[in-house]
Amino acid sequence: MNEHERQADPAFDRLMAADPAKHAPDPVQGVLRAKVDALIAEQPGAARPGAVPTGPAGHEQTDELARRRSRRRTQWLVAAAVAGIVAAGGGGYVAGESGTAPTQASDMTAESGAGETLDGPSVMVEPDGGTARDEAEAEAESLEPLDAGGDLPTATGLVFHAGAGLSDAPTTAEVRVAGTSGESLGSYPVISEVEAVERLGDPRFAGAVLGRTTQEAPQEEAGPLAATPVPGGPIAWPVEDVTIVAATLTEVRYTLSGAAVLLVPAYELRDADGNVWTVLAVDDEVLDFAP
Repeated sequence: MNEHERQADPAFDRLMAADPAKHAPDPVQGVLRAKVDALIAEQPGAARPGAVPTGPAGHEQTDELARRRSRRRTQWLVAAAVAGIVAAGGGGYVAGESGTAPTQASDMTAESGAGETLDGPSVMVEPDGGTARDEAEAEAESLEPLDAGGDLPTATGLVFHAGAGLSDAPTTAEVRVAGTSGESLGSYPVISEVEAVERLGDPRFAGAVLGRTTQEAPQEEAGPLAATPVPGGPIAWPVEDVTIVAATLTEVRYTLSGAAVLLVPAYELRDADGNVWTVLAVDDEVLDFAP
């Protein structure tokens, strides 16, 4: 609707009178284009307006021209939004009453060097051309296997338990010097049968435990082949529970560091299958653990 066709509106008339762009002159097209070209020329790496790219003829030159035209079009559209304000002057507007349409967001998108989205599946391309998946694969390939430092024993581990028939009452026994003299060193405190079973798992006595099998185990039939290890799967570490059902107090020979040999009390511990383990029975309070 033209201004002379609208009905009188005092409030709107006051608003129009206060508009600083109402009487501003229209921007001159030549001046606007000159200011746009000047802004483009100030940008680093921008092509001079009107310049013709030079280089060897052929398909590569054609592609380069197309890329530069696209880049100049984008830069000109971005600069026009700024130069238009300058051309209109401090009291005028480019958009609004002058009738300038807003620029499409797709035309205003600037080229970015941080990464580009490719057509098809979404893959972020890094500045150096690699992808996040490539970095993960490179990190996995950089892992090196550890150097072998020895061999672990493959025997089945044993966990000992005291049977219900064992006594938990301590006692005493004589310690003697081995040999023809048989000199007695006196009566020494002795741990109970239950405590003797606990010593089978005590690292302080594990190296001195005597173990033997009184009867041969029946020959087992050949079982299925072991499964091939899989990445992330469990590592076989067999452990067997052993219940001691009988304990007998006896004596064993023990050689001291000074070459003296003693006869000391010890327990013979037996499981239900007839397997026997022998462990020192002297109480901790009369043992010197100094190395």
